[in-house]
Amino acid sequence: MCRTLNFLIDHPECARRLADEVKSAYPDARTRLSYDKVHALPYLDAVLHESMRLRPIVAEGMERVIPKEGTILGNYFIPGGVSAALTATVF
Repeated sequence: MCRTLNFLIDHPECARRLADEVKSAYPDARTRLSYDKVHALPYLDAVLHESMRLRPIVAEGMERVIPKEGTILGNYFIPGGVSAALTATVF
């Protein structure tokens, strides 16, 4: 949720479009939300899916063991047998 809000802050035109969609579905802010009505908001659905595509929700630290001969990551040599934790963040 925090990453979605960060994307919306970085893209105010998207935040406005999302707010317009929600306000049109719920003109009275005191109206109780309904699952079916919220689920039927296409731009909200698109925003959430795009946010999860750009910053996948996965457990941090998918651990791998470096092969015995070692490897080079970027400009760094990582010796064999060392455990490395990887993340699946898209930049």
